[in-house]
Amino acid sequence: MKRSIACATLLLAVASTVVLPVEAQSRRRGGTHAVIWQNPGPISSRNLYYGPGSAKLAPAPPFVFLKEDKDGESPKFKVTDANRVEWSVKLGPEAQAETVAVRLLWAVGYFAEEAYYFDRVRVKGLPMLSRGREYVDGQGNVRGARFEPRRRNVERADTWEWNK
Repeated sequence: MKRSIACATLLLAVASTVVLPVEAQSRRRGGTHAVIWQNPGPISSRNLYYGPGSAKLAPAPPFVFLKEDKDGESPKFKVTDANRVEWSVKLGPEAQAETVAVRLLWAVGYFAEEAYYFDRVRVKGLPMLSRGREYVDGQGNVRGARFEPRRRNVERADTWEWNK
């Protein structure tokens, strides 16, 4: 478990250098350096429950299955919520550790995307997945799920790989 948390923290630190808000991306193109950290101010004033997100931005049920994502090692799939936001849902041991790592990195000033963890959630139309069947009960109930939004205002760079 400690190893998973350490790996997730490292992965998020690296990923935060690749995924920046559109404003930071445009500044980089303008001849200045990309910004991956800012002074967060008093950390005690940061909301670690939602991290970079908020109650207003959090996933809203009902969730409807779109497609399975077979990239990477962890079981993942895409859903839409009541607000028609598309979410990437990750299952397995990384899901909770990744959500905590996002909160901690954000709390100390690193840019991080929203991540929301649900102990249990229902997904309409969820088929039998090729991976992660142990997290799904067959009636669309999923346990241990990390939700990450696919916001239109976030520009994504090429994916990062260990073996490049």
